[in-house]
Amino acid sequence: MTNRLFWRGAATFAGMFLCGGLFFAWPADVVVTVQATLVNPACVINNGAAEVVDFGQFSSSSINLGAPPDKTSLIKTVSMPIACTGTDAASITLRLVAVASAQNPLLIGTDKPELGIAMSTQSSVADSALWIAPNTGILPVSLQDGQGTVLFYATPIGTELPITRGTFSAQAVLNVEYQ
Repeated sequence: MTNRLFWRGAATFAGMFLCGGLFFAWPADVVVTVQATLVNPACVINNGAAEVVDFGQFSSSSINLGAPPDKTSLIKTVSMPIACTGTDAASITLRLVAVASAQNPLLIGTDKPELGIAMSTQSSVADSALWIAPNTGILPVSLQDGQGTVLFYATPIGTELPITRGTFSAQAVLNVEYQ
């Protein structure tokens, strides 16, 4: 058996030699250095100011369960300037970060469990498939020369009945995400 292995190895060596040479590999040490300068592109939404969406005073009967209100005055247009330096339009998105309603995760939760806020890029706000869901929803941004406008619509939506009287509030943050 040992003899057979010897001749097999010798035949392989002879075949390699006759076919153009013998190749040997020696380990080599190579130092690879990686360098980069990371910069955070700067984007400012609404000139750095908070945006307050005031629905005013309205009747609780104006609110529909799971759908936009019949009163179009309760659908608020929100338009804010955005200015970015050091990035291009294709590399940013805006993510809506908020506490979602416990009854409907497509809505921003308020301090009244029976009421949530829908945000949409469509002014009718009727199609819940177009609502911008908290924490997963993305707002489109179109920049030209680093300038643009963030545009969306907000409206209260009932999540359960009855809707109690009184004030309500909710908070959301738009995070700029760089890709």
